[in-house]
Amino acid sequence: MGGSSGSAGSGGQRSGPRLLLRFCLPGLPADEIYVNRKLTIGRTPDNVCVIPDQSVDRHHAVVDFREGDHGGQFVVRCIQPEGYLDVDGQPMRELVLQPGVRFKVGSGQFECLPAPQVSAAAPARDWSACPGCAGSGCLNLAEGMGRCPDCGCEVVVLSDGRGQRVVLPVEVKPCRLVRLVGQGAMAWVFEARLEGRAEPVAVKVLMPHLLADEAALQRFRREIQVLQEVQHPRVLRRLGQGKWKGLPCLLTPLMPGGSLREVIEQNRRRNVRCHFHTAFGWLVDVVEGLRALHAAGLVHRDLKPSNVLLDADWRAVVADLGIARRLGSQTDSLTATGATVGTYHYMAPEQLDNPEAVDHRADQYALGVMFYQLLTGRLPRGLWRPPSEINPTVPPAFDAVLERLLSEQPKDRYQSLQALIDELSAAGLMVGPGSSGGGQQGVIAPAISQARAV
Repeated sequence: MGGSSGSAGSGGQRSGPRLLLRFCLPGLPADEIYVNRKLTIGRTPDNVCVIPDQSVDRHHAVVDFREGDHGGQFVVRCIQPEGYLDVDGQPMRELVLQPGVRFKVGSGQFECLPAPQVSAAAPARDWSACPGCAGSGCLNLAEGMGRCPDCGCEVVVLSDGRGQRVVLPVEVKPCRLVRLVGQGAMAWVFEARLEGRAEPVAVKVLMPHLLADEAALQRFRREIQVLQEVQHPRVLRRLGQGKWKGLPCLLTPLMPGGSLREVIEQNRRRNVRCHFHTAFGWLVDVVEGLRALHAAGLVHRDLKPSNVLLDADWRAVVADLGIARRLGSQTDSLTATGATVGTYHYMAPEQLDNPEAVDHRADQYALGVMFYQLLTGRLPRGLWRPPSEINPTVPPAFDAVLERLLSEQPKDRYQSLQALIDELSAAGLMVGPGSSGGGQQGVIAPAISQARAV
């Protein structure tokens, strides 16, 4: 599992063969990538196929297209003079890609396959059919885990974002689904087990009706790309990606603490307020994650409570980076012209006006909204009251910090998150090692029974 599912690179030749490259790392499901020129293999996150192996060069190999007497062909060749492809134990510098060809690069295994032929007359796939026998035996199964009465295949029965029935296999080697823990408009999130790994993982599976939605596919690929690029303890870690019976999937560590959205909802039901020390630890965690994104030249653009997850130690982790934007770049293809990018209640005013022109200060505004809501149980609408007047655990010095984060004009917010940290320190709010990490405050956080929804 390495690069984003789907086409790689650009400018493919019409006369070239239609091929797929199946890519697999040990202990992870395989991914399938359309072969195209400039598809790259290497150790660093900017490659299409990423192999985290020190024996692999940063940029190890690349696919080229060559014209020949009998048409064009794709060739994978090593970039560095010492690099090689392992073909049945023999080192080779380059290799013509054709169906049946197999090779290794470090711990990564590759197999070339013919791409499926696309026909406009081909019937749409019936996602309610059994993935094992393609029969209709699963139609009477209730939603949840079950078995096909015809072939015995273990399946999970789901509803997609349109309410349509979808049946998926429980197991795609070496990964096995345990339970559904979250569902959004685009994807399901499952708790799963990987062979050879003691800790559970989360598997995010794109819904099938979005396979024809290029913007949704780009958003899914974008999240994978950003997680490859930004590696920080306070940013959700990518374990790998692949296909779940033809659907793109992303594997990450399971976050058993749920999300800040669940904390807010449970506090509302119990009519309690989050203690400032707990919230402040999570604030510092989120700031650390955002600083890593900003240092990589990225703006999150969709920071909200459901996108901040809690790990087993109750530390906060920033997630859902599908619409993250690189400063100075254009991401119009991720959404329709004039469409809103982000979640309304957490969007900075300038993001509503022009989502493609925002910078890191838009994330500060969302940060302010989210932690005002966490501390008070309400959104900061109109002439909002200082949180210290609503929640007695909040020190008055923090009111000024939130007021600046929630400034209508970007110029009135902090010029960087380091400036925010400096002000928190000057206000005496950064008080030693216990200040970082919601699980280190000595405060009992409300129990969350389920992991986050997408």
